[in-house]
Amino acid sequence: MKKMSKALLGLCALLVAMVAMSVVAFADDLQKPGTVTGLKQVDASTSSIEVEWTADITPDCRYEVWLSTTGAANSFVKKTGDYGTTTPDYYISGLSAGATYYVKVIAYTYDYTDSLYADNYSVTIPVVTAPNGTDNIKQTGATKNSVTLKWDKVAGATGYYIYDDYFSSADTPKLLATTKTNSVTIKNLNSKNEYNFYVYAYTQAGNFIAMSSSYDYLYNSNIRFIPGKVNAKSIKVTNSYSTLKKVYFEWDEVSKVDGYEVQVNVHNKSKSVFKKTLTSSYSTYVDAKNIAYTKWHKAKVRAYVNINGVKKYGAWSSFAYIAHQPDVISAKQVGSKKQVKVKWDTISGSTNYTVYMSTKKNSGYKKVGTTKKTTLTVSKIGKTKLKKNKTYYVYVVANKKVGKTTYSSPANWTWSFKLKK
Repeated sequence: MKKMSKALLGLCALLVAMVAMSVVAFADDLQKPGTVTGLKQVDASTSSIEVEWTADITPDCRYEVWLSTTGAANSFVKKTGDYGTTTPDYYISGLSAGATYYVKVIAYTYDYTDSLYADNYSVTIPVVTAPNGTDNIKQTGATKNSVTLKWDKVAGATGYYIYDDYFSSADTPKLLATTKTNSVTIKNLNSKNEYNFYVYAYTQAGNFIAMSSSYDYLYNSNIRFIPGKVNAKSIKVTNSYSTLKKVYFEWDEVSKVDGYEVQVNVHNKSKSVFKKTLTSSYSTYVDAKNIAYTKWHKAKVRAYVNINGVKKYGAWSSFAYIAHQPDVISAKQVGSKKQVKVKWDTISGSTNYTVYMSTKKNSGYKKVGTTKKTTLTVSKIGKTKLKKNKTYYVYVVANKKVGKTTYSSPANWTWSFKLKK
């Protein structure tokens, strides 16, 4: 029994030695990979990041990917499984939007019985997830060629991009501005052009930028510039009612405004002047009440826009002198002559009056005379004498000369008369 025990012990020792030699042989077959290089972020969403690095050519090479929220040495958590990843890229999900994380990678070789790690981890790099989209964009200011926008801050955002018409037919959206804060003034715009402003939040780590996939926008119909001037020459009376003591007047439109303010300097009976201020929302006309319609008045207009609930005014137009068109009181034939005496209302403050006549109601009018009086006798239109038993049409405009400028009342109405045989 003793001899058999020695033999058995010798065999066991031999087997142990052979196993040990085999393990050493397997370990010796694994090659140690180098330190991972070229680590960088290549993609991101609001809940994920993707990184890649330079592939190691060492046989049986694998990688472990480690993630941290702070970058502290003892804060990293391994994100790869028990067998790592064999490709030089990795996708990590389940993250928070607009957040910064830290990633490092280590390479190792593995032959299903043992593993051999590189001496060092890669450098640690910061990575970012995309922020959530912007919200509540509004215009807070303007000039004639700039707009100021503001929106709610986006958690974690490094900054914001402002594009013009991001979803237009253009191949590339036009980047108008970049800002680190949640407001921006965009300059050098043309108020006559159309703009659609799209605001995107982004986060950045190194050279990598993660832009939000959602956005807020401000369409052209809601964008306002400080208005230009109303053309003073376009301000004119369009109608009036003596019984209602109303004068209606209008002016040329200024584009993209929310309304107009009108100031009329009215001459009352004591010949003093008082200012009457009227407001017209959107419309380019207004009715001025309690104004004598047989007098000249001064009026000026300015446009305004509503920006975030506040009215912003453009400059006043120059003053225009306005008056109602004189009503023709009568057009009577002078005895049996081929002449007509036209008489009209007095418009107080007029320099003179001009009379126009035609044989057609809607065209062909020629000036037949200018006078300081409120009557004019007419015997011909141009070189053509008036004829009996023929219908003629007449209207009168009042004129007022101020300095080198002459203002005229409108010509909205015509009157007809017929010479007797």
